[in-house]
Parts: sequence; structure tokens; C-alpha cells
Amino acid sequence: MPERNTALLAATIVFVFLASGSSGALFVLMLEKDEYTGAFNSEAARAEAVKKETARRNVELNGDASSVRGYVRELEELKQNIANLDQRLADNKRRENEAKNAATGTIDQVQPATSQVFNSIQRGFADIQEERRMMKTAEDAFNREKATLLREIDRVKRELKRKKEENESDIATIQGEIARVQTDLSEVNDKLKILREKRELADVLEEDGQIIQVGSSDTNYVAIDLGWADGVRKGMKFDVFEVRGGDTKFRKGQIDITKVHAHSSDANILPPKRRNPICPQCGWEAYKPDMRYCIYCALGDNNDEIQPLDEKVSGILIKPQDPFNPIVRGDKISNSFYYKGRKVHFAYAGEPVVRSRREIELYIKENGGILDDEVKLETDYLVVGTGVHVKEALDKARRLGVKVMQELELYQFFGKEGND
Repeated sequence: MPERNTALLAATIVFVFLASGSSGALFVLMLEKDEYTGAFNSEAARAEAVKKETARRNVELNGDASSVRGYVRELEELKQNIANLDQRLADNKRRENEAKNAATGTIDQVQPATSQVFNSIQRGFADIQEERRMMKTAEDAFNREKATLLREIDRVKRELKRKKEENESDIATIQGEIARVQTDLSEVNDKLKILREKRELADVLEEDGQIIQVGSSDTNYVAIDLGWADGVRKGMKFDVFEVRGGDTKFRKGQIDITKVHAHSSDANILPPKRRNPICPQCGWEAYKPDMRYCIYCALGDNNDEIQPLDEKVSGILIKPQDPFNPIVRGDKISNSFYYKGRKVHFAYAGEPVVRSRREIELYIKENGGILDDEVKLETDYLVVGTGVHVKEALDKARRLGVKVMQELELYQFFGKEGND
């Protein structure tokens, strides 16, 4: 609209100028008419465009007004809802205050009991916490003990496995040792049986030989009919007795073998004396009353490995000869440890001292003995030399009750010296 009014104003001004102007200026005005007409037309076109734009904007404004009216209605409804909510909130606040006041009275009534229950719960909770702490401590200790036991079980398992492997590897050796011990035990039992029989006969006078010669009255010399071929050796002692009335045996005295020949031996009548301890294994009598171990049945200085003498016979009196019943030719002799007619078995251990092993073997055979290849149950004497292998043979001889002698004593056993 302003553009249109401007155009009208411009046209009125032109008309006034044309009416009041001079003719001279008419031509100029006519010339300007076309210019203003064009400007008018241009302005009219612009006014038309403005009019259309105005109409379009009016339409938009009408639509916007309708929307605004809708918004206003919604706003009014929201205001009413807000008012309703405020009323409900006020009602709720009122009811809340009423409930709060009622609850406050109830709480005041139950507060003491609640406090007691709460305190009890607190104490129970504290007890539970303490119990849990103690259980945790016990559990930790149990876990430590369990770990220790598991380690110990592993160690024991390893040890048992090692022991089992060792035992399995030693089974054959142990079985062999058991068999050997059983064999030795059987031999020892047999030997003990023989020794018991000897001990039972120790004081029994059984005829082994007889006196074949008696020296003059101023000597104590006698001779017997047994020699080294019969197993007699120097140092053996025989009881002398006579038989009366067919079966009564009367002891006269005792003789000591001083020299041994092939089939006879020289001896001395022992003077009356108290008997010294005697070896229960070979019958050797100690030459001093305080001797405790046999010099023939063992060597060495370990008392557990040598033969102790029997001290029970110590003090038995050897009767003096009766001048009215002296020892005479034909009297019988007896030694409970002597076995006539049986060949003597020998075994040799170690390296020879005087002669070679071959010479020793021939010497024993020439004198009627038998040389065993090792110590056995039937072995009578073990002859020992020197060397590291002697101890094993000595241990076995002592275990089986075999008498022990040195090489030089072997030659004296047959009544000879080592160089004979």
C-alpha cells in the first residue's frame, strides 16, 4: 500500500506541474510523461506483486492465528490440569501429614521394644562377625595344615615308591639270604644235636682204648693203643678206669697225651688236682683255672666269636692214685669227645705258612685224614693260615661248632713238627 500511495502522489505532482507549467515546459513534461508512465507501470507491477504477497501472507497469518488459538486452548487445559494437580498434591500433603502424625505416635510407643530388638540384632551380628572371623582363622589354619599334609603325603608316596623299588631290587638277594640262613640254621641245629649228645656223654665212661704199657714206679709214664691214625692228638686227656663185676666202672685217674705215634701214644698220669674249665665243644681243658675261652675252637679277641669254657666242671677233683689199686696195663681209657675208627675231617682257609696247600692236602691224606673243600657240618677241624679270606671261614666254623687250629698245630696233631 505505501508503494501505491507513493505512485499516486507522484502522478498528482506531475499533473499540477503540467497544469501550472508553461507551454515551454509542456514538451519537457511530455518527454518526462513517458518516463514517469514507465515508472508508474513499473511501480504498478510492483504494487500488484506486493498485493499478491500480502494476500499470501494474510492466508498464512490466518492459518497461524488458528494454530495460536489451538495453542491457547491447550494452554488453558494445562493450566486447569496444573490446578487440579496442585489440589491433589495439597490433599496428599494433608493425608501425609496425618499419616506422619499417626506414625510418630506409633513409633513413640514401639521405640523401646524396637531399640531392644535392634540392640539384640547388633549383638547377634557382632557375634556372627566374631564367629566368621574365628571360622576364617580356623579355615586358614586348616588350609595350611592340609597343604602341609599334602606335601607330606607326596613325600611319603615318593619315599614308598623309592622303598618299593629298592625292595623289589633286593627281593632276589633277600630270598637268597633267607635260603642261606635256613641252610645254616639247619646245619647249626644238627651240630647242636651232636653237641648235646656229647654233653650228655661227657661224664659217661665208654671204652675208647686201653693202657698198653706202664712205666716204673718212680715215673708217671704210660702208653695207650691209640695214635694219630686213630685221631688222637697231643694234649688230649683220657680218663682211666677199670671194670669190676662185669659192669661196674671204677675211675682211677686221668692221663695227658704228650706224644702221638701212628698207632700208639705216650702219656703222663696227671697228678691229683682240681679240674680246670673244659671246652664243651672239643673237650680241651684249660691249663689255668682263670682261663675262660678255648684256644683251639676259635681265634681272635672278640669274646662273642670264641668258644667259652664250661666252668661248671671246674673244681671237680682228679682223684690221686690208690697205691693199692694203681693204673696198670689193661685198664680202659675214655674221652667223651673222641670217636675211634672215624676219619677226621679237615678244612683249610687262607694262605699256608710253612708248607704249600698241595703239601698240606697230601699230609692230611697220608695221616688218614680227609680234607674238605670248605667248612661243612661234618668238618672236625678248620686249619687257618693267613689272608683276608680267613675271617669268613672262621665265622662259619664258629657258627657250626667246628674246632679251629693253626697250621703248626696240624702237624702237632699227628705228633710231628712242621718240618717233619
